[in-house]
Amino acid sequence: LIGPRATLSSCRRSAKVASTACLLFRRFYLCNSVMMHDPKNMLAAAAFLATKVEDCMINIGYLEMGTKEMSAPVPMQDILDAEVKFIKGIDFDLLVFSPYKTVLAY
Repeated sequence: LIGPRATLSSCRRSAKVASTACLLFRRFYLCNSVMMHDPKNMLAAAAFLATKVEDCMINIGYLEMGTKEMSAPVPMQDILDAEVKFIKGIDFDLLVFSPYKTVLAY
């Protein structure tokens, strides 16, 4: 959905954003059930939140188009609603440590 190899060119972001989204998604489902929260909506919410955390904001309309292109459409309002549940589900812990700066320095 997001990252350097995103199918939609407007959703292409650095690998750091994709790894942040993955880490936040995993952090959410450590404490929450897949049966209670739709993973498709939560994935889009994690991608949207990761772009905010890493300071490379994306228009939510592009995420909606990206999910349609992946044959798993998620409406804009569902992404916004899922984002609120997502932030509550990770207990507002948005701090993410990634090794990219250290690894790329060598």
